[in-house]
Amino acid sequence: MRRLLIVILVVVFGSTVLSTSSASARVCSDAEKRLGICPTGSTESGSGVDIGATEQGPGGGSGGSGGGDGAPTDSGQGSGGSGISPGTSAPSTDGSGLGGNPRRIITDLDPCPDCSEADPPADAPAITLSDLASFSPSRPTFRMEPNGWMLRGLPANFIADPRDETTGGTLLGRPIDVRFTPVSYTWTWGDGTADTVTEPGRTWEELRLPRFSETPTSHVYTERGTMTVGLDVAYAVAFRFDGGDWVTVDGSVSAQTTLDAYVGSAQTVLVPGDCRADPVAIGC
Repeated sequence: MRRLLIVILVVVFGSTVLSTSSASARVCSDAEKRLGICPTGSTESGSGVDIGATEQGPGGGSGGSGGGDGAPTDSGQGSGGSGISPGTSAPSTDGSGLGGNPRRIITDLDPCPDCSEADPPADAPAITLSDLASFSPSRPTFRMEPNGWMLRGLPANFIADPRDETTGGTLLGRPIDVRFTPVSYTWTWGDGTADTVTEPGRTWEELRLPRFSETPTSHVYTERGTMTVGLDVAYAVAFRFDGGDWVTVDGSVSAQTTLDAYVGSAQTVLVPGDCRADPVAIGC
C-alpha cells in the first residue's frame, strides 16, 4: 500500500513538472541553432519541447536525464536515456549538431579569440630635400644643330635629352626609392643671355622645319668666337618607402652640364664652277 501511494505521488508530481516545463519552454534563436548551443528545454521550431526530467525512486536513486524512460531499478537508481551533457558533445558550427561547449565553438570559429589586432603601420615620416641629399639625378646631356658650331646671325637649335630617373637606397633604416622628373630647362648661351623653358626641344626634322629655323630652344649669336653653352635641368622629387605609394617632396633639385661650340661667319660668293667637284677652284 505504501509503495502504491509513492507511485501515485510520483505520477502526480511528474505531471505537474511536465506542465510547468512546457509552459516555460523558450524558443531557440536562429543564431543558437546555427551554433548548436540551444539550451535543454527549449524548442527549435516552436512546436516541439525537449524535456529532461528526474524521477525519484523509492531507494533515493535518480533517473538519468534525456529521452530514457527513467524507470527505477531494484537498487533505487533510475536508468535514464543517453542525454547530452553540456560541454561534452563536439561543437557544431553549421546548426546541424546538438550543441556543445560554447567556448569550444568560439575557439573553432576564431583560433585566437583573445588575441588583439596588430598595431597599424606608422605613417611615413616627413621627408625634405635635405634628407635626400645623398640621392641625386645624373648629369644631363644635350645636342645641337648644326653639330658643334653655329653661324653668326642664324638660329642654332639645342635639344636636351630628358628622362625620368629612379635611384634606390636606404633611409632611416628602411628601403627607399627616389624619383627625379624633369620640369624645366634653363639654357645659358655663353654670350650673357639665358632662357628658361618647360620643354626639352626637338630637332628641325621632328618639327618639320628647314635648317636654321627658329624653335622654342634655338638661339642666335651675333659675335664670332667659342661659346660655352650651359644646361641646367630642374627636377621634381618624389620618394616611396618599401615599394609603397609615391610621395612628392616640396621644392626641386637641379643638375647641370656644358658644351663648347664655335660661332663662325658664312659668306656667299659667286664662283665659276662647282666647289664640291673642285674645292680649289677660284672663289672656293
